[in-house]
Amino acid sequence: MAYKPGIPLSTDIPSQSQGDISTNFAGLKTFIEIDHVAIDDVKQGKHNKVTLPILATADQPTTGASEVGIFSRTSTETANKELVFLPESTAPADGIEFTAALKNVNGWTRLPSGILLKWGTSGVLAINAGSFSFPVAGTVPVFANVYSGQLTVAQTGRDKTVAISALSTTTVTTWNSSSSTTRVRYLVIGD
Repeated sequence: MAYKPGIPLSTDIPSQSQGDISTNFAGLKTFIEIDHVAIDDVKQGKHNKVTLPILATADQPTTGASEVGIFSRTSTETANKELVFLPESTAPADGIEFTAALKNVNGWTRLPSGILLKWGTSGVLAINAGSFSFPVAGTVPVFANVYSGQLTVAQTGRDKTVAISALSTTTVTTWNSSSSTTRVRYLVIGD
């Protein structure tokens, strides 16, 4: 069924263009019901799903004033298909990939608000001397700002205290109550 624009024309005789009109209505019904409940359903006008094609770079939108957007693209960080949120007046390159994550022992995720969470495990050196850097590679985002961090001891059977003494966008400096290396778990929040 090919949609025929301009049907009916003002000069058409309705009985002669009846087939074209019916074809257009059937095409519109099919179009409307993609990702929506049926047009004659009591829930008409509601979505039953949302399908977003993966957009090439040239097709990715830019939002203007008083609008936000969501689209999908192949991530440069994960190489997966990800959803991208665009705040008001934002170019696609500055969009927030809010489904991107590295779900691993040392991993990360970005929330739709732009907040970046990183977690993992690391060894902490002896008293007042420990520090470690976050994993950073082409597929791991780097913090622009760091707001908070937390450490917990990852070893059992020992009474140890660990704390963060300094926190930067790439490194955690720790304090350790033990004279031996202590394995820790970390969670750092930033953007």
